Amino acid sequence: MFNRKIKWLILLIPTLTIGLWEYVRHAFLLPYMTMDLGNLLAPFIVLAVTLTVVRGLFSHLEHSQVALQAERTLSAALEERERLARELHDGIAQSLFLLAVKLDQLDRIAPKARSWSFPRSCGKRYESFTRTSGKRLRICGCRLRLPSRRG
Repeated sequence: MFNRKIKWLILLIPTLTIGLWEYVRHAFLLPYMTMDLGNLLAPFIVLAVTLTVVRGLFSHLEHSQVALQAERTLSAALEERERLARELHDGIAQSLFLLAVKLDQLDRIAPKARSWSFPRSCGKRYESFTRTSGKRLRICGCRLRLPSRRG
């Protein structure tokens, strides 16, 4: 809304300036200056007003555009972080969970098998690894979802 007002002011100020100049010139200054001199001064008056007033409005508009672009960039970065966090959770975390379930099943079946040579400590170690990796993955996912407050 603010940008729209600035754009309208940028368009209207030179137009109103020339209109006001022409009114003042014809109503009050006609006895003191010729029409040619008034016509010659009109573009310089509009230029002076444009350089002083409208240039400041352009500056405000540019700053607003830069801030908007920075906000869009931040929003895109946060959306990408959220997508990565979802992808990590959906893909890798589910795979680790499945591995933990399979290791648990292996641990239940292993005592029944007579020719089983897979040491129990290896199974426990892999199970511990998958659970630890799952916890680390959840922590990384949470960190990706939360925006950092560092500048």
